[in-house]
Amino acid sequence: MKVVELFGGIGAIRKALIRTIKPPNFEIIDYVESDKKTVNAYNAIYNDFYKPLDIRDYSLPNNINVDLLFHGSPCQDFSCAGKNIGGSKESKSRSSLLWETIRIIKEAQIKPKIVIWENVKNVLSKKHKPIFDAYIKALNDLGYVSHYKIINSLDCGIPQSRNRVFTVSINKNYLKQFNNLDTFNCLNNKYKNINDFLQPNVINPKYFIRTNCPSMINAITNHKIKIIENKVFTITTKQMRWNNQGVVKVEISKVPNNSNLAKMIIDNKPYYLRVITPLEAMLLMGYDQQDYERIKNFCDSQIYKFAGNSIVVNVLQEIIKHIFKLTKEE
Repeated sequence: MKVVELFGGIGAIRKALIRTIKPPNFEIIDYVESDKKTVNAYNAIYNDFYKPLDIRDYSLPNNINVDLLFHGSPCQDFSCAGKNIGGSKESKSRSSLLWETIRIIKEAQIKPKIVIWENVKNVLSKKHKPIFDAYIKALNDLGYVSHYKIINSLDCGIPQSRNRVFTVSINKNYLKQFNNLDTFNCLNNKYKNINDFLQPNVINPKYFIRTNCPSMINAITNHKIKIIENKVFTITTKQMRWNNQGVVKVEISKVPNNSNLAKMIIDNKPYYLRVITPLEAMLLMGYDQQDYERIKNFCDSQIYKFAGNSIVVNVLQEIIKHIFKLTKEE
């Protein structure tokens, strides 16, 4: 199986393939990512030697039959958390780089058999749906049939509420019948206990909410930032600045006394509150502790960025299993 990773990040699709295909008889033909630190992290995790590359300078190699082309193009300009510019070609936005994938496929001598695209749920909003539809049409014109589905990582075993749109496009010359993704179902894979992902002995003060952060304390008091109970909310790239995913309550007796740490009363009991750690962020995106160990020399903010920009590995595992099942049936 030959695979190309575009906008490759830290290699969520590669990690999913490693776990799904036994033995791992697949080959990464190309990995394309422009951010130098992200490429360095990818190389550290997979012991590889790629260099940063702008997607606009890339074309598929000639005479190679690519089985899977995966692209997780930038989401910022589709996201509610971003500027909502959109992804039209004319916008020249980061999200408009998705059209480079169309160019790459169009120029290819041999079209990839399967194309998977991941992006934020807001790409289906009234404002951005025309761009989404144009992407589907462009692939249809190139000989693909496409289906999409909003999938929450909660439904794939990870205790993180993270809704993303996954679009699977199959080359009609490869698979004549492609049932839509409504038959895709990993709901029986109930998400795991959050305590399997949270470290029990975090005491480093830098991860705790401090008394000099009144806006954060007010947001927690007013429930704009939630206390993590059985799941986290969407992990973002800026965990230390604003904790959308929630905060962890820690019994005061488990942390050395520190007057700079904010105490909050929860259910008539005092607690300290902390953000999730970089290791926890990686685990909640479906990576292994070993993956974290290989990139732990990056600063915390960079690891949060790696995690927040990535894709939950477990979701991709389930999609790959689903596609393999369909191809075997065909």
